[in-house]
Amino acid sequence: MPILDAALAFAITMLLVATVVTRIVWVVQRFSSLRSDLFAQMFDDFYSNELEGVITREMNRLSGEVEEGVTAGLMTVAEKLDEADLLPPDVSKEELTSLPTTELIERLKRSHFGAEALRGLGDRAEDVFLALGERYDAVGEKYTQSFRRHSRKAATGVAFLLALVFNIDSLFLAGAFLGSEQARQTVFAQSEAIMGTYQSLATDLRSGDAEAVKAEDLERVIAEARDQAALLNLRSFPILFNDFPHANFIGGESRSRRQLTDGGDWVAWLVGVMLTALFAGLGAPFWYDTVTGLARAVQRDSA
Repeated sequence: MPILDAALAFAITMLLVATVVTRIVWVVQRFSSLRSDLFAQMFDDFYSNELEGVITREMNRLSGEVEEGVTAGLMTVAEKLDEADLLPPDVSKEELTSLPTTELIERLKRSHFGAEALRGLGDRAEDVFLALGERYDAVGEKYTQSFRRHSRKAATGVAFLLALVFNIDSLFLAGAFLGSEQARQTVFAQSEAIMGTYQSLATDLRSGDAEAVKAEDLERVIAEARDQAALLNLRSFPILFNDFPHANFIGGESRSRRQLTDGGDWVAWLVGVMLTALFAGLGAPFWYDTVTGLARAVQRDSA
């Protein structure tokens, strides 16, 4: 069915764009140490604003169940807790991308406060550690969501610039896929390479590699983006610099025969570019799932 085929071709194209965008954003974030700085801020937030408050709350709750003076003594010890007591050895806050809750609790148990809590509270000390772990998870989730929102906004911005420079107009693409079997086949021929590019990216993201990147790494990713976008720059698929409006700027004729005739042409092109940015901003995982779902639907339809 042409509509299903067109939808699949469009989804594959958006997967390519979103994958390129995600990798650029990921490299920029690592280059700027944004992620590590954010999680260092998270740790400061937990240590400065949450740790003592949770311990105070739990000590007050357990005050009627422990010996007199234990609560006050533990609070005195807790006030002397140092950030270094909670960080893994040889890891600074700037290098910290995420400290698992289990690691935090184990570090806390091995601290002077942990030893005193276990001695003074016995089994009830686990309640204190559990409450601290739950609060650490809550703070971590808050910062994780903040990072994701920032990444989504950054991805949309990068996608908009990418669509402008590489001339990726979603409205034109949708029309081309609906009206041209050759355009659809052009994309299908590259689908395996595009899926492989996404899977390579997903592996890198899952690895959690925190190694800093250099300026040349960012330049390499930009060059790869150009090469990957060029996968679709074939005779039957007029995008990049061979189509409206880029071709007009260099005195050529766009392959799709679109020309700068009035403001409506510009508006339609700009809307298509903005849609590309919004679609790519949904993220590569979204488009990968969409591609796999549509591919199954196409297979069922052709069976």
